[in-house]
Amino acid sequence: MNKPRVSPEQAKMLKAVGYDVPDTHYYEDYLVKGIIEAEEHDWEPSDYNNSYEWHFTRPTLDDAARWLREVNGWHVSIGYDCEVVRMGVDQTVSPFACLVSDAIYPDHDTALSEGISMILKKETDAQ
Repeated sequence: MNKPRVSPEQAKMLKAVGYDVPDTHYYEDYLVKGIIEAEEHDWEPSDYNNSYEWHFTRPTLDDAARWLREVNGWHVSIGYDCEVVRMGVDQTVSPFACLVSDAIYPDHDTALSEGISMILKKETDAQ
């Protein structure tokens, strides 16, 4: 089963905040052509974020959320209430940093992706 991976925009923001975990998946962003291609390889994981400035490592949503929690202290909370999926984000190192979404999401992966985007936006805005 293929696990969902981060979007091109999330991959770029992850690189901007220091994501450096090797993976077998990456995005290539050809700024001249303005296109983004997804590549998948069967060989060993590589650190594409440090290879070229236009390569962006493409982790799974779970791996990105784990890294954000372990390195930056951010946690995405997914809750279910009567078959409704809700999401909240909090920072474990600072109990006052909390972002909550009032939106309802169709599934866990969509809620997790939105939580990751909220964290990355806050982290890149802070830089």
